[in-house]
Amino acid sequence: MRAVEREKYPKLYKKHLAFGRSKRGRRLNKRAVKKYVNSEKGKEVRSKYQTGAGAEIHKISVKKYNSSNHGQINRRLWNKGLSKTEKEKARKAWDQFDGRCQCCGRRRITKRGWHLDHKGKKFRGILCHHCNIALGFLNDSVERCNQVISYLEKTK
Repeated sequence: MRAVEREKYPKLYKKHLAFGRSKRGRRLNKRAVKKYVNSEKGKEVRSKYQTGAGAEIHKISVKKYNSSNHGQINRRLWNKGLSKTEKEKARKAWDQFDGRCQCCGRRRITKRGWHLDHKGKKFRGILCHHCNIALGFLNDSVERCNQVISYLEKTK
């Protein structure tokens, strides 16, 4: 069931969640939703939320949520594919954020300041763009960081 359908028909989503998330379960969910949407009650609910004032109210509430800080954080984290616990960890870090990079301490954080472990799908911290890129080029390897440090010390 798509996210849009879940928002439009929350009761239906909960009711048919018993089919499960397997391939067969998803197919049964899809059939149940189609059957409900084409029924009289489904048409009534759809006309209420998809036309006229209902549609306008929905658009306004979605815009309001998307422009809020919580909505922006959720969208970024959802795009990263993090688990719920990691999302909570990231939200707490962002709420306690003092405006400084956790790596270099400078005040130059932008929207791209999320430092993630993409293999393990874990949130690590909030970094400035430069530190985040540098860690990415070093493949988050402590050995490579030490090699770079020793090189810099030799060439001083």
